Amino acid sequence: MTRSELKKVKQVDGYEVNHPFSFGNIFYSLLILVLVAVPVGVLFTPTIVVNGTDVATNGLESFKFGFFDYLPYLITKQDPEIPENLFQILMLYAESGRGYEQAILYIAVGQAAAIGLMMLMSLIGLIYFIVSIAKGYLRSAKAIKTLASFDMTFCVLFGLSVVAEFIIAQIDGFGSMIFVWWGLIPMAGMLILSIMISIVYSVKYKNVVFEADLVYHEDEEKEILMTTQVAQVHDVKKVTYEASNELPPNITSIGGHEFSQNQNLEIANIPLGIPVIGNSAFANCLNLKVVSIPNTVKEIGYNCFFNCASLVRINYAGTKEQWRHIKRGSNWLAQAKTTEVVCTDGPIVVNPYN
Repeated sequence: MTRSELKKVKQVDGYEVNHPFSFGNIFYSLLILVLVAVPVGVLFTPTIVVNGTDVATNGLESFKFGFFDYLPYLITKQDPEIPENLFQILMLYAESGRGYEQAILYIAVGQAAAIGLMMLMSLIGLIYFIVSIAKGYLRSAKAIKTLASFDMTFCVLFGLSVVAEFIIAQIDGFGSMIFVWWGLIPMAGMLILSIMISIVYSVKYKNVVFEADLVYHEDEEKEILMTTQVAQVHDVKKVTYEASNELPPNITSIGGHEFSQNQNLEIANIPLGIPVIGNSAFANCLNLKVVSIPNTVKEIGYNCFFNCASLVRINYAGTKEQWRHIKRGSNWLAQAKTTEVVCTDGPIVVNPYN
């Protein structure tokens, strides 16, 4: 199988193959870019507007004042430098005699925190965006769902702070309503964005095998296609084997001596769902080369792969820690050609006698 033929493979053993720079991958990257852009828009969102548009302050001013002026003041008690627009607004509140200017200052600190956290999430998102554009896909696509959820939370906090300012302004009778809708736009945008990211993730990333993880090897003029991601051996279109060379695809259990001394067996792709591989199940299968074990297997019987002299690779669709919890009988891998099991997080050297 050539590299160009590999690019045409759509599925491997029920897993969709994710090819670089596909439409889904590019669309997901664009969603990440929008995720990065939301906090930038929040920076320029009006947060307090008085008398229509005569005096206004935006998210950037709130962020700067809250983090770099008023927050240090709360710690050091040194008078903060208040931006001109915000100072005029505070004076209007002070003149009203209701004393709401202090509440506005605390709200500005809360806004600064929400905006700052959104900017941090977006910086992480920008890194993911660059990686996804460079590679054509994103392995840690689920992390973007998490980032979107965090951004959604911070957008809600920002929107609530804007609503609080609006309520205070309405009490004194000089607040404008338009800035409230501007403050709520990021919330609505993040909600829609989170839904879209979840949909694309479920369709394009949840149950896939990446093309880069598909490795093909030539073996006696037969080609084996396997994925290190799920640690299994798969056959795909245009790659066929004689029926006797593999396990029957519909088996639901493997008992004792089930396939022992089968000299035609070369690939043992054990189906998902089988919990136990029986005693001496593959003993003396001299031509068995590759075994794939699903993470549903909890027990491997004694002499299971005894004297499999050609066995060069064992794939396990679980982690090293999961492998250590599998019960293995005596001499389960004795006299085989390998003493290594390839797990999803790397290979592990095993004891073939226990």
